[in-house]
Amino acid sequence: EGPFTVGGAGELRFEYCTYDRNGDPNNIDAPTPVNFLLIVEFLQPIDEENQVTRFTWAQRWHKLSDLPFGEKFNVELQSITDLVTKAKAMPSRNNGSALNHLRTEEILVPKVVRNYRSFSIDSKGNLALTPLEQTPDTTFITESVKKTSLVDWITKNVDAILNDTHVVPNEMLAGEAPGIDSKTSASHFWGDPLLNTTPNLQLARKKFALSSCTGCHNIFENKGSFLQMLDRDFDKTATVSDFVEQDLVRRTLVMQSDLSGHISGYIKSMSAH
Repeated sequence: EGPFTVGGAGELRFEYCTYDRNGDPNNIDAPTPVNFLLIVEFLQPIDEENQVTRFTWAQRWHKLSDLPFGEKFNVELQSITDLVTKAKAMPSRNNGSALNHLRTEEILVPKVVRNYRSFSIDSKGNLALTPLEQTPDTTFITESVKKTSLVDWITKNVDAILNDTHVVPNEMLAGEAPGIDSKTSASHFWGDPLLNTTPNLQLARKKFALSSCTGCHNIFENKGSFLQMLDRDFDKTATVSDFVEQDLVRRTLVMQSDLSGHISGYIKSMSAH
């Protein structure tokens, strides 16, 4: 759901951990996880001419529940993911790719905090750094004039924020979003006393923050969840944050609604909570 799924039936996402073999290319038994996650997000194509709809995609995924984990499950799973990841999966898009975004979440020397970046395919078919959607640059926290302008913008767009229809202007967007450091360690991102004067403004500030990369990955905004999928040791099961765990309830409702052939207003209203 959301602005990234226009023209498609939601996103298919892959998330990869990175490991260091400690200089030994043959060390595959106990490599060390490093602070670098790679998230690849594809749009699930809709093709009305060939009757491929949201319902079609919901059916494809739901049918996997009939199979036990194993070789047959893996074959059926790949038959679905290949429809999205293959070359020319969406011929009308740049490079014919269904790729929406390739995102990184990393600590790189001499950086001392995690950074979030986003890349997409440009009109020339190259992978290019793109602004982070709905995420103002951190100068809108640290510089008073910019902070005032952002507070004004939030105040004027309370209804859109509460209805999950707001779009942060391009000139405010960040090229990267840092984790918590000495400059951005306030208890809440995008906070200001003026945004605490009414319940509506308080809720709008909270929803605005959670719709941004910086706020969503802020331990104060998101109930202690800095990462949405945690780094894991080799050959161990991945662990998701409480935020994602709770959001699985909404995602289940979306799937059930798609299988019944409609999207309810109730589910849409939950999309940013």
